Amino acid sequence: MKNRKFRKKATPLDDAEDEEPTGMAVLPTQKQKPKQPKVSKPSRTGLLSFDEDAKKRDTYTQVSNTGEYSAERMKELQKNTVRFPGGPPAPEPSEPSAPSGGFKLSGSFKPAGSETSSAIRIWITAFKSLGPPSHTQPPAAPEDDSNLGIPNAEIIRQAKEKRERLRSAHLAPDYLPLGGAERLTSQRPEPEGPKAAEQDSASDEDDLDMRMRFVGRDAPKPVLPAGDGDAQAWDRDAEEAEEAWAAAQIRSGAGAAPHMPKAQQAPSAAGRSQSAAGPGNRGAAVQVVAAGDEVMRSLQQGMEQLQASRRNAQQQLDRTDGNLEESMRQISVLEGDAAKASDRYTFLQDMRGYVADLCEMLDHKSPIIEALQDSMSELQEHFAESYQSRVESDEAEEMEPCSAAVAAALDVLARGGASAAATAAAENAAKEAEERQAGASGPVQLDELGRDMNVMARREAEERAQSRNAYLQQSLPLLGSREAQIGEDTTDASDGEVSHLASKKREILEAARAVFADADAEFSSLGAVKRKLEAWKAQQPGTYRDAYMSLSVPALLAPFVRLELLQWDPLAPGNGFDSHEWHQELFDYGQPANGQIPAAGDADEDLIPKLVRQLVLPVAKRALSARWNPFSRRQTAAAKGVLELLLVYLPPEGSDVRASFLEGLQDVLTGVRERLAAAAAGTRLPPWPLAATAASSRAAVFVAARFSKVLRLLASIAAFSGVLAPQELQQLAFDNIIRKQVLPFIRASIGNPLLATSRAHRLLQQFPAAWFSGGQLKPAAPLLEVVQAIASQLQGQRKSTGQAGKDAAQQLVGLLRLLGAPDPAADLASTFRLNVKA
Repeated sequence: MKNRKFRKKATPLDDAEDEEPTGMAVLPTQKQKPKQPKVSKPSRTGLLSFDEDAKKRDTYTQVSNTGEYSAERMKELQKNTVRFPGGPPAPEPSEPSAPSGGFKLSGSFKPAGSETSSAIRIWITAFKSLGPPSHTQPPAAPEDDSNLGIPNAEIIRQAKEKRERLRSAHLAPDYLPLGGAERLTSQRPEPEGPKAAEQDSASDEDDLDMRMRFVGRDAPKPVLPAGDGDAQAWDRDAEEAEEAWAAAQIRSGAGAAPHMPKAQQAPSAAGRSQSAAGPGNRGAAVQVVAAGDEVMRSLQQGMEQLQASRRNAQQQLDRTDGNLEESMRQISVLEGDAAKASDRYTFLQDMRGYVADLCEMLDHKSPIIEALQDSMSELQEHFAESYQSRVESDEAEEMEPCSAAVAAALDVLARGGASAAATAAAENAAKEAEERQAGASGPVQLDELGRDMNVMARREAEERAQSRNAYLQQSLPLLGSREAQIGEDTTDASDGEVSHLASKKREILEAARAVFADADAEFSSLGAVKRKLEAWKAQQPGTYRDAYMSLSVPALLAPFVRLELLQWDPLAPGNGFDSHEWHQELFDYGQPANGQIPAAGDADEDLIPKLVRQLVLPVAKRALSARWNPFSRRQTAAAKGVLELLLVYLPPEGSDVRASFLEGLQDVLTGVRERLAAAAAGTRLPPWPLAATAASSRAAVFVAARFSKVLRLLASIAAFSGVLAPQELQQLAFDNIIRKQVLPFIRASIGNPLLATSRAHRLLQQFPAAWFSGGQLKPAAPLLEVVQAIASQLQGQRKSTGQAGKDAAQQLVGLLRLLGAPDPAADLASTFRLNVKA
């Protein structure tokens, strides 16, 4: 077998086809040079030498895997190949001829003389479209470093572009013939002239060259030596390098092609056959149309992107405008907040300075106010003590002449004397007792200056005697039917004592008005301080709460309340502390100005209860414990009103201050009990007989006044029935006073049933009806016996009493029913024929 030339000659048509990208691997092009006669080399080694394969085997990394191109294999591959639409069916492969005696080549070569198949023709056509690698003229003798075989930048760039085209072509090492592939070869123009002859003469080489073409790298270009025969030597070396390169590509393609599935090899061969037929007018037109479509698609995409960009820009602009407006609004809000914060800070600093100045002022004023309050309490207590001592002294002085008169009258009556003699004896005894009292003030006793030291005592004794005589003259007309009017006036204080008390009170109140006279208007009154603190709470409730002002306000307002409490007398009637100015001023402290309901749990709602517990309760306790007169109806009514008002401010269950308030209130009630018990123990009602008091008018007025005083004490006891326990009050009234003092006094007057009935009726009028609503009251059993005795006496004197007796019987019937004795009441009503409702 002769050596074949694998590199075909370059033609102008091939050069034109090289200009179009075909996707096939192309060797680096060289300049065309004039064709020179080829010098044969007898010692040239064949292209299919296995020795050469052994020498170049080390330069390839792929493992040779030669395919088998038998008729059965080709037929099987042709059946599995997808044909192009409209293409003519591939001709059936002819039956293999009988094996000859020659060698059979397997792989990429076919035996000589075999018919070229359509697949081989397609390969040849695609291979011709690649064109031969061009050769550059051998350069002249190297003048610089650029002729030393080192490629420049342009060559490197072209090599990279061709390498990328070869990569994109994806030429498979094997190929499957497709039906209609001959149409691709028929579309190529047939060469004419010498080129056609040359091509025909080299058909075998083309056939072998296009049998399998693999992409590889050009052989390195040798550096040409300088001289006249360099051009021929360069041509021979280039041809040898090309033939060696082609042989290497054939061997590598025949032995190292990767095994691919049939389904993947068919489309690859179809793609290569289609790309091989690409050059031409139709391909150029298709490419122009495709390029135009691509340009239009690019323009449309650019327009869509531009419109989308415009929409995004408009949206971004709208968002920016919105953000700008929101930022401006936020800036306005922040500016307003900053101004408000500045105002709040300024206001808070002003209030801080105001409260600091107020506290500093109150540190100086509070001791003065407390001293004035103590002075007022001491003045009132001194007046009460002096009055009580004077009353006791007057009763003792009056008791002595009355007792002497009653004793003298009883002595006369005991001896059987007449009433006139008894009266005269009683008067003389009373005068003698008064003279003894006047002498008891002390004899004339002169000091070193000649002044009588007892003259003041005698003068006071004379004044008291004159006062008693004047009272006696006023009470004498009231004896008898109007006895109840004697001793009911509790304002028996002397004019001197009353004027002295009033004068001292005016001095204290004038000093109180001058306490804040040197203070500014914002600090000098309760109303001004209240308005300041309320403004703080209304404008900045948070800082007001954080400063714990609800706990501090009672302490800040307490001096002003104390100053007003100087005018309050807990024992004065109709003078409750809830009617004072401070109570009305602070009643709505901290509440919204527009009439809204205050928030639940507002600590300022407990302001007045706190002031009552801290300020009013101690004043009430001191007044009731030290200077309350249980014999005074007006003071008792005022004391009861104070206690009832204090109970209104009793803290609810579970409150922290409830226990302390109850403790203070219990102290007040304890003082009330002690005062009542002391008054009951000091009560003396002489049980003088009626005949003795009838003989001495002085004694009659005295016992009538003392009985009225006892009734006032019983009324005071009964007045606290809603505050103190009823059992405790009943025991104090019936056991300690009525049974020991009143019942003996009433029994002494049973001889006069009309007078006894009047006294019994006045006695039971002092107690509330609720005490007797449950039937007979056990402590009142002795009183019931006395009333029944009076009824029996009245029944015996029914004829002599007349209408007065009938009126007395009517009163007795009511008393018997009240005490739980309806049967005696019915008998008495029947006796006097009274029309009493059941």
